[in-house]
Order: sequence, then C-alpha cells, then structure tokens
Amino acid sequence: MSPYLRKTGMEARDFSRVRLHKCKPLAEYMDLINRINKELKVNDIKTAVNKAVQSCINDGILTDFLIAHRAEVLDMCITEFNEKSFVEGIKEEGREEGRAEGRAEGRAEGRAEGLAEGEDRVMKLLEYLLDNGLLEDLKRVREDSAYKEELFKKLGL
Repeated sequence: MSPYLRKTGMEARDFSRVRLHKCKPLAEYMDLINRINKELKVNDIKTAVNKAVQSCINDGILTDFLIAHRAEVLDMCITEFNEKSFVEGIKEEGREEGRAEGRAEGRAEGRAEGLAEGEDRVMKLLEYLLDNGLLEDLKRVREDSAYKEELFKKLGL
C-alpha cells in the first residue's frame, strides 16, 4: 500500500476513481477502452475499435488526439488484441497437449493394470487347478477359452 493511501485511509479503488476524475485524458482513455470492450461483444476487433473511436470522436472524447492519430490508435489496439489472442491460443494448445498426454498416460496405465489383473486371474486359476490335481481341467483350459471363463466365474476370479 502506498504511503498516501495509508495516510488518507483511502481504498485503492477509491483512489483510482479520484485519480480518474482528476485526470481528464485518463478518464477519456478509459472511456475509449470501455467502448472497445462493449463493441467486441458484437463485432470483430477492427470493427469494434473503429466504432469505438468514431463514437468517442462524435461525443467529444479525445477528439483532437483520435482525429490526429486514428490510424496509430487502430493499429495499436488491434496489435495488442492480436497479441492477447495469440498468447491465449498458445496457452490453449498447451492445455490440449497436456490433456492428450494425460489421456495417453491413463490408457497406458490402464492397459498395464488390466494386463496385471489378467495375469493374476490366470495364475490363481492355474494354482487352484494344480493344487487340486485337476490336470485334465488344466489341459482343457489351455485349449478352451469358454471353459476358462466358466471356471473364472465359478471360482469368483
């Protein structure tokens, strides 16, 4: 917190409002930005900036500056918007790549777990058949997958 804010006991947002009202160009610039943001809800960036600039000129907001520097204002606003869009696009690509990697890792882990569970079931079945001297069943299990599944169910494996 700045010493001035501490001294006056003023909140930062209240201080910003006071500063905005004391500095007409700053207040008018904020008006332009607000108009651009409003236009962006219904127009592309170029149209939004053009409409906002024209609206400000019509309403006497930054009129001399906007008339003299209209092209630079348009270029600067569009460039800044495109940079933000580019950065957001890069972030989204990164998130997508992360999700894809996560899904691939999850599938690999799932396959490994499934394989381990399958091996465990087979080993338990083999152990049961050998412990109980069921060698004929062991031979049949090796050749008949339906019978193997039947034994899995019967033994709760």
